[in-house]
Amino acid sequence: MIVLKLIFSIFFSFLLVGPSGQVDVETLKAIWVERFTRFVEWPESMDIDIFRIQVIGDKELAQSFENVFQSYNIKGKSVLVYSTSDSYNKNFNPHVVYVTGKNVLDEVTKDVADGPVLVITDIKDGADKGAMISIFVKDSKIKFEINERAMSGSPLYVNYRLKQAASRIVN
Repeated sequence: MIVLKLIFSIFFSFLLVGPSGQVDVETLKAIWVERFTRFVEWPESMDIDIFRIQVIGDKELAQSFENVFQSYNIKGKSVLVYSTSDSYNKNFNPHVVYVTGKNVLDEVTKDVADGPVLVITDIKDGADKGAMISIFVKDSKIKFEINERAMSGSPLYVNYRLKQAASRIVN
């Protein structure tokens, strides 16, 4: 387990410094989302032509996602980022929903319950509040927690290596 966490840390360490010496937190969050998707499989019944990410509550973060995903793809597909200020858009059919507002997380987790949508947040104790993955900064490092109950209730397959690399598992 320690070796796995070390490998995971090394895997992400190159992301912490860019050509100018620093990368903003919003860009790092977008990159982490891309990395998380490497350890998640969506049902084969979903024909993924474009990978869709909805960012709720933070236009600057959504802009960082758009900038990052001009250079990156997910699962070999181009990425479309959709931003809303305070609500989940079912018609967008996102594969990932990134929630920044506390008041919206409960609505989103109810709307996507049992669906193939990866819910990620950066709100405090987000995994305890229903998000599948909660990203946070501790000791100047980005860390994440996983909500095992939310993951197991979803049709998404999450590789055990992602769970092992989490700083905490919420049951």
